[in-house]
Amino acid sequence: MSAKNTRGAVGLYSSATILLFLLVACGTPLPIQEMTKAKQEIARAEVLKADEFAKTEYDEARKGLFNAHNYAADDNPNPSEAKNSAEYALARAYDAIEKTLPRLCNKTRDEASAAIDSADVAFAIQLASEDFNKAVQLRKEADGIASDGEKRMSAYPKETDETKKTSQRMMAFDTYEKAYRKYAESKETADRAKNLALSQKQQMLDSIGDIEDNLTTAEKYTEGADPKVANTRALLADARKDIEEGKIKDGFNKLEKARKDSQEIVAASIKTYAAKRKALADEKIKTSEKKLSELDKSVIEKNPQSKSSLQTAEENLAGAKEALKSAGDLYDQEKFEDSIKQSDEAIRLADIIVEQGDSLLAAVSRDKKKGMRDANITDEDGNESAGSPDKDGEGTVGEGWKKYIVKSKVPSDCLWRIAGYKFHYGNPRLWTKIYKANKAKIKNPDLIFPKQAFDIPPKKGSTVKSRNSKDIDDTESSGKKNSGEKKTSKGDKKKTDDSDESVDSSEEDSPQNK
Repeated sequence: MSAKNTRGAVGLYSSATILLFLLVACGTPLPIQEMTKAKQEIARAEVLKADEFAKTEYDEARKGLFNAHNYAADDNPNPSEAKNSAEYALARAYDAIEKTLPRLCNKTRDEASAAIDSADVAFAIQLASEDFNKAVQLRKEADGIASDGEKRMSAYPKETDETKKTSQRMMAFDTYEKAYRKYAESKETADRAKNLALSQKQQMLDSIGDIEDNLTTAEKYTEGADPKVANTRALLADARKDIEEGKIKDGFNKLEKARKDSQEIVAASIKTYAAKRKALADEKIKTSEKKLSELDKSVIEKNPQSKSSLQTAEENLAGAKEALKSAGDLYDQEKFEDSIKQSDEAIRLADIIVEQGDSLLAAVSRDKKKGMRDANITDEDGNESAGSPDKDGEGTVGEGWKKYIVKSKVPSDCLWRIAGYKFHYGNPRLWTKIYKANKAKIKNPDLIFPKQAFDIPPKKGSTVKSRNSKDIDDTESSGKKNSGEKKTSKGDKKKTDDSDESVDSSEEDSPQNK
């Protein structure tokens, strides 16, 4: 009932009550009971929206009650006509209610069903199951009550006893009205379930990431050859669209299918992929093992640097074999993901060994061609050899200076390691001498590159080469100084020389050390 209609009905009822009280007080016998009853049923019809479903009957009932009031309030009251009008109003009110209730129930049931369907689209059955199931149950209960009301409404006209007839009619009204209330509650509960389901939309969108990860893995294991991966990605995109548009049920179903499909693709391909990686690891290890077996160990043993590189390669080979064995054991245990990781590690190490083997083969070939150890290795007395640069760029450059070509090997050359070679300083902490002597070539001491040619200054003395390729004696007392140098006392000069053989804490922390 609208607020306006409610106020009108209450006002009408209040006016009638006051009028009847006055009339009774004056001793005039008026149909108070009939008028009161008519007023109550008209108010009930108004609440049930009779003005929408039975407007003619509802308007007639109101008109009858109005006439009854007029007859009662006339200067010459007419109790008989007032009673007739009140009874007419009551009869039309009953007709309005009887016509309204079935239609009201049907309309409210349709609204409840639409709300349940809407909640179902939002997948409330999964995301708000308690409210959704309650809404469905309320509708079911209302259907049963409405059916009972329909039977009662059909049966009461057959009753011959007027009192029983009226009683059965009222019971039919009450039954129908109860059904209407349950339909209305069903609709309200379904709406609540829908809203709750929609509030969980973001959680579903977030779960898409897990399925995308599955598809990425599936794509890797199938090596891009299975069209099911692309089809599943398309399905996942459709699921996202449905969810964003509020079609949660359709989106959820597509989401779950995409999840299931992605898992099935992974499960079907991972074993095959694991077997392929294991076979590839075995093949690469055999290749790397053959590479090392081709090396002339007698030549390598004479070169400490090559000997150290060979030892590292052999350690890597042992690690690769161990990883391959682990991959095989895990494969037999059907732990395919772990098996793949071990195979990948074996492959990585095998590739490194091949690179190391190539470097060692080149070094052996060079040493054989020279017929001697590396030209930069110190002689038996520990003195640094001097001479013209060899064709690899390693040799002396002027008195006490050497030339060195950065090599690509494992571990790769860095200033720290170059300074540590016995044929240079034998002390990696002196890497700054090389850096200072080659600043024009080195922009960042942490970044040097294969085939760069560096001038290696002598262990003692200046890091600046003279024009005639002679060492510059820092202790010269010619009275002259190089551009940018400060004149120092004899004691200060000695301190400067000594600093060439030490490194401050910042130099020790250079990445070159690592």
